Amino acid sequence: EDLMLRISTTISDEARAKYNFYSSEDVYAMYGGLTFWSPNINIFRDPRWGRGMETYGEDPFLTGRMAVNFVNGLQGDDDHYWKTVATVKHFAVHSGPEPSRHRDDYNPTEADLWETYLAQFKMAIEDTDVASVMCAYNAYRGAPACGSEELMVDILRGKLGFDGYVVSDCGAIGDFYYPEAHHYVETRAEAAALSVKMGTDVNCGDGEGNKMDALPDAVAQGLIDEATIDKAVIRLYTALFKLGMYDDPATVPWSGLTLDDVASPEHLALTEEAARNSLVLLKNDGILPLKGGEKVAVIGPNADNWWTLVANYYGRPTAPVTALEGVKAKAGADNVSYAVGSTIAGDIYSDYKPVPAAAMFHRADDGSLQPGVKAAYYKDKNRTGDPAEEKIEPNIDFYWLRTPGTGGLNDEFGATWTGVIVPEHDGTYRFQPSRWTEVTIDGKKAEAMDGFVMKAGEEYPFEMTLTFDSGWPRDQLDKYAYLNWTDVSRDLKAEALAAAKDADVILFFGGIDANLEGEEMPVEIDGFLGGDRTSLNLPKPQEDLLKALKATGKPIVMVNFSGSAVALNWESENLNALVQAFYPGEKAGNAIADLLWGEFSPSGRLPVTFYKSLDDQLAFGDYSMENRTYKYYTGEPL
Repeated sequence: EDLMLRISTTISDEARAKYNFYSSEDVYAMYGGLTFWSPNINIFRDPRWGRGMETYGEDPFLTGRMAVNFVNGLQGDDDHYWKTVATVKHFAVHSGPEPSRHRDDYNPTEADLWETYLAQFKMAIEDTDVASVMCAYNAYRGAPACGSEELMVDILRGKLGFDGYVVSDCGAIGDFYYPEAHHYVETRAEAAALSVKMGTDVNCGDGEGNKMDALPDAVAQGLIDEATIDKAVIRLYTALFKLGMYDDPATVPWSGLTLDDVASPEHLALTEEAARNSLVLLKNDGILPLKGGEKVAVIGPNADNWWTLVANYYGRPTAPVTALEGVKAKAGADNVSYAVGSTIAGDIYSDYKPVPAAAMFHRADDGSLQPGVKAAYYKDKNRTGDPAEEKIEPNIDFYWLRTPGTGGLNDEFGATWTGVIVPEHDGTYRFQPSRWTEVTIDGKKAEAMDGFVMKAGEEYPFEMTLTFDSGWPRDQLDKYAYLNWTDVSRDLKAEALAAAKDADVILFFGGIDANLEGEEMPVEIDGFLGGDRTSLNLPKPQEDLLKALKATGKPIVMVNFSGSAVALNWESENLNALVQAFYPGEKAGNAIADLLWGEFSPSGRLPVTFYKSLDDQLAFGDYSMENRTYKYYTGEPL
C-alpha cells in the first residue's frame, strides 16, 4: 500500500510538472491536462479478459486498498486543491468480453453485485475524496450502464453517496442509440438527455462526436430541463476550481514543478523498486540465484521486446531497459548470446527495430549514394507549399517534444522522408511504420506487403509520409515517427539452438504482450480474439521452441511476461525455474537481472489465479462468480 501511494504521488508530480510546462505556453491539449482516467478497479474475474492487466487483480479487498492509495496519491493531501483528478472505473459489472461490450447486458446476483463488483468502488468512495467515476459500456439489468437508474442514481449517488462528477467511457453514450450496440433509445437527443438525467455529467465522444451537443435539442423536445443540466455543469466546474485552474498559479501547490522533475533519478529508481516488488517466483529447483560468471543464452520473443515494459495504456518510457539489456549489464555482454527464437504468437513478430542508419542512404545532387535520408518538414499537415525545414536524418526513429519546423508543442505538421534502403543481409523484410504514416518500398505500399525480398548491397528506393493531425485520435502531444523492420526469412529456432550451444544456462523470456491482449483490438489468431484470450496456453511457437531447448540438456530459467494468467503446465514440469514478470515497467530489465543473480529475494505474489486451463470455467460472458477466482474456485489451480 505504501509503495502504491509513492507511485501515484510520483505520477501526479510528473503530471503537474507537464501541465505547468504546457500551460506556460498556452497549450491545453488532451494528455496535457490534470484529469486522469485511472485507476481501473474492475475485478479480473475471468483470465480471458484482455484489459485485466489494467486492474489490481481478482480480489475486491486488495483492489479497494490499492485504489484508495492510488487515488490519494493522484489527488494529493492539500486541504483546498486537488493535485490531479482520479477516476475510478468502469462503473460497474464490467470485465469483458471486449468484442461484445457495446451490446452485452449483465444481470449478476445481488450477492455477486455487492461482494465482487461494487465492494472496491464502495471502499474508494468512502475512504477517499475521489473526484470522478467513469461509467461502463455494457448494459446492466436491461439499461446501458451510463443510463441505468438503478446503477447510477440508486446505487452510485444514493447508497454509495458519490457526489463528484461522472464521465462516460468513450462512445458509451452513442451506444445508447447505435443500431449495432444497445439501441436502447432512438436518437442522439434522447441518449444525451437520458445520460445526464441519470447523472453522467460529461461525455467522452467517439468518431461520431460528443453527444452532449444534442442537449439544446433535447431541452426543446422536453426530454430534459435546464436545471438538470445545470447540476452537471456545476459538478464539472467544481472539479476545475478544485484543480486551481481559475486561480493565480502562485496560490496553487505544485506550481513550482518543472520538466526537470519528470523522469528524475529518484523517479527512475522508484520504477526499478516497483518492478522488483512485482516479480513473482513461481518455481525454483535451486538453479536460482545464478552464481556469476556463467555463459548465458538469452532467448525468447520477450527478451528485447519494448512492449512488455509498457502494456495496454502507457506513458512512453524515458530510459527503458529490456530484459536483454538488463542481463547484458549484469553478466557482461561477452558472456551473453541472444536469439529471439520464435514469433510471439502465430505469425506475429516481436523483434521489429528501426531500420539502422547503416542501411539508409540518399542520392546527392551529383548522383552519388550518401548516408542518411532526405527529410522535409511542413507546417501544413498535408505537406503543401515549401517545407519549413529540410535536413538529412541518419534514419527514421524520432520522438519530438517540439514540432519539427515550427517549434510548437501542439502544432499539426507534415513530413516526408525519401531515400534508398541498402540491406546488409539477404532476407525477406517486413516493415512496421508508425501511426499517421504511409510508406512505399520500391514503389509498393509497405502496409499491403507481407514482406519484401531484399538482397544485400542492392538499392531499394523508399518514401515515407507523415500526416500529423492534432485532433482525433487524441495523440496531440505525443509526436513520434519510426520505420521498423524485421527479417522474417531467418530460421529462428536454429538461431536459438546456436545461441544455446556454448551457454551454461538458458534464460528464456516469453509469454505475451500488449499487442495481443488489451482493449478492443483487431487481433484474431489462435488463442486471441479482439483483445481477449481464447486459450490460456503459452503460444505454440514458444512452447515448441522450449521443447527443442529442453532437448539440449541445458538448464532453463523462464521469465514469463503477461498481463493475464498463462497456463504454464509443461513449463512447470520441465523447466528449472519460473518467474512471473507481468508487465513490470521502465526499468524491468535491471530488476529481472538483479533477481536472477540474487541481489534480492523475490517476494511478489500473484493477484490472480493461474488456472491449468479453461476447461472448467463458465462462459466468458457469464457474470456469475461461481467457480471463479481464489474465493470460489473448486478445482486445483496451477
